[in-house]
Amino acid sequence: MVTVGHGAGGGGQSVDEVGDSEASQFGDRERIVACGDGPKSPAHVSWLMPTDPAVERRLRREFTGLVVESLAVKQDFGAATIGCRGCSGTTLGAGDRVTVTLTCYENHSWEIQSVFCGEHVVETVEEAMAIRAEEQAVVSAVLEPAGYYPPRGAFQPDALTLGNVDIVDVSPTDAGYDHHDS
Repeated sequence: MVTVGHGAGGGGQSVDEVGDSEASQFGDRERIVACGDGPKSPAHVSWLMPTDPAVERRLRREFTGLVVESLAVKQDFGAATIGCRGCSGTTLGAGDRVTVTLTCYENHSWEIQSVFCGEHVVETVEEAMAIRAEEQAVVSAVLEPAGYYPPRGAFQPDALTLGNVDIVDVSPTDAGYDHHDS
């Protein structure tokens, strides 16, 4: 399915509503988000990878149990909370459903870029961060207190990790090159 969004906060239309001729110009890509003045005049197109069940399973496996800590995101291990990137002063804890943005640094390790509470809807990689030539993802997850051994430090028994992970959007490495060519 191809989704075309239009206007500021406008809704989307499926391929059937836009028409097969407009959709076919995008080739075999399944998920395309476009913004513009109307459904047939997109001002910008984000080239995102097809929704591949094998990719989603791989990412769900890689993200489940991932500690919510990185160079960009710091949790309060003592209180077992993390702040929302979009809210000032909002803290999130075990059991809260969150949206998380991630990048795969040099195709080696996933790094959390930001954590958002349910009030901040993030549906695409592109709306959360610049498309780069590295795998990127947006996921929905539940914060779970599963414990963590930091590289330098004592065991944190209530450290928050990602659980019940759903893949919201993915941008493959190649999209970073395609994005800059358009």
